[in-house]
Amino acid sequence: MDSKRFIFQTLSLISLILPIVVCYFIFYPDWTGVILNPFLFYLGYLIVHIFAWVLIFEKSLSLPDIDGVCFFLFGILLFNQKRIYYSDLGYFYMSGKSNRLTIWKQGFFYSEKLFKVHYGGDIEYTRTEIKSKLEKIFQDEIFENQRRKTLKDWNGCVDKESERDDKLNKILN
Repeated sequence: MDSKRFIFQTLSLISLILPIVVCYFIFYPDWTGVILNPFLFYLGYLIVHIFAWVLIFEKSLSLPDIDGVCFFLFGILLFNQKRIYYSDLGYFYMSGKSNRLTIWKQGFFYSEKLFKVHYGGDIEYTRTEIKSKLEKIFQDEIFENQRRKTLKDWNGCVDKESERDDKLNKILN
């Protein structure tokens, strides 16, 4: 499990359990406080979720759908996800029921919905569809990673003579 996912899930569990535990110890003899106050806390979480959504995406030109981002406050909804891996981009997470699969990009404090894929029973078709959509979304990042790898693999010689001399020096030393 990568660190972003671990932090996201840990914060989600804390935000789910903490209000209930705190209210239980503060309002122990009064059961209405134990039941009512967590409800009020979760209502406050909903308000914080909406404000955080607006603050994070206010600078972007196009705001994502309200269901396109899930903050850790409601992260418990995304615990049952399958991790998928793409060698050039890293890990993504997939959730879904029946024939609609949703691909998510994990952040530290939120999970962002990237796209949905139709699953008709053929895993190879679904795999290629996910790969092509990821490549389409992250084409600039893939190009930058390949450019860095090419530069890293370059031996530093600018012509054939210096490359030949470099090979001879390695053999002799």
